[in-house]
Amino acid sequence: MRRFAQCKQLGLLVSLATLAWTSGCESSDDPPADDATTEADTAEDTQGPVDTFVPPDEPKELTNGAMARAGHVVDGDTLDVLVGEYNPVTYSVRLLGINAPECSKRDAITADGVRNACVLSQGAKECDEWTNEHHSTASYEALKDLVEGKELRVSCDGVSAGAWCPTDPFNRHLVYLEVDGKDVSTELARGGHVWSFTAFPSSKRAQICQAEYDARAEGAGMWAAGSVSQVLSMMCPDTQNWYESYHDKDCDKALGL
Repeated sequence: MRRFAQCKQLGLLVSLATLAWTSGCESSDDPPADDATTEADTAEDTQGPVDTFVPPDEPKELTNGAMARAGHVVDGDTLDVLVGEYNPVTYSVRLLGINAPECSKRDAITADGVRNACVLSQGAKECDEWTNEHHSTASYEALKDLVEGKELRVSCDGVSAGAWCPTDPFNRHLVYLEVDGKDVSTELARGGHVWSFTAFPSSKRAQICQAEYDARAEGAGMWAAGSVSQVLSMMCPDTQNWYESYHDKDCDKALGL
């Protein structure tokens, strides 16, 4: 009898121990508690998606027929253009076929660093340390208005399509720019902001000369100041000598007059 009682007591203790152990464990089929997160989940939430974009290969050369965007404008006939959408390359260009009135330039802080640009003139002609001709800053502003924020098509004389555009002694590429289907050099002349630069060859001389003659007749831009001789009197000697000696003769020849 005593042995039977001892065995019964031992069995009860074993049952109680088993019950205590199983009640503290969760079945593998049970869902985790709402506030349970793994270290991997936390890392993924904080890091966000990984950027795997690789920029495509694209042309970044300033060639005849290339597409570009306008960058920093220096004056009425010189600016930077950017070729390539991803990590674009910047080139300094001088517009072919035209010459803009010279302006006084000062360093200005731009997105590309400290760069030269026209400063607002006070109206008085200067031809010594700080060259400042009539309508110079207006010419600069006209170029900015035409090209800022625009896509441009580049072309140049003397090379085949896809070939590099030539440079001048200042390492500026000599180009024509087209914006919204219009030639920038011609549009600037049509507005009375530049002259046809007959001192150098240009395949677009005839159309630029005609646009300039139209501006002179209408008193547009710089020509609002008076007659040709009156406007030239507001320019520096180099401009006066070139214009009076060659400009009209060369333009008339290009136009067949």
